[in-house]
Amino acid sequence: MKSGWSKIALATLLFCLLASPALAAEPAIAVAAPLTGPAAAYGDNVKAGVDIKVAEVNAKGGVNGMKFKVEYFDELCDPKEAATVAPKIVRDKNIVAIVGHVCSSAHLAALPTYVRGGVLAISATATNVAISDQNKDKAGKVWSFRDVYRDDSRASSWPATPRRPWAWPRWRCSTRTTTTASASRAPSWARPRRSAWRSWAWRPTLRAPPTSPRSSPS
Repeated sequence: MKSGWSKIALATLLFCLLASPALAAEPAIAVAAPLTGPAAAYGDNVKAGVDIKVAEVNAKGGVNGMKFKVEYFDELCDPKEAATVAPKIVRDKNIVAIVGHVCSSAHLAALPTYVRGGVLAISATATNVAISDQNKDKAGKVWSFRDVYRDDSRASSWPATPRRPWAWPRWRCSTRTTTTASASRAPSWARPRRSAWRSWAWRPTLRAPPTSPRSSPS
């Protein structure tokens, strides 16, 4: 799934580059993601998505006739590593844009460097609300985008105790003594005091789903 988000993010980024007046002689896309460590699975998905999309774009002639290469930067989803990686990306004049970061904390740590350096970044997974408050330069130009919901919109879209009537039911049974219709119509001398019939009442109890939606690395 995250490889699909990465392809969408990269496609959006390349579309923005179409409006650029000039690109570097050998334009490159930087991918800042956790390629090793505990969150490496997320980085592998991002890498797979970017590789596929760049290959598709280059096979069609690139952007404005220029083909792209990809440079990967391992930041471990760690803010300190992200702050170390960001200046390296900005100093490389061939890098025209960034796909990343996966974790919101890493993205926030690197964001000031991208804004000062004027390098476009887009994330498919960073949901922290503060990113939208720190992604502009002094002139008001936005340098960081994302194609994923924010934490506040995610929270407002899920009720505290959502109901799912289609959930798999758990059944419980109870017994009760009933009087049959035929016995109630019989003469008083022939009526039994109580019917020995027992009926089973099946009552479904619906399981409530988790109160939080799918999670993403932070």
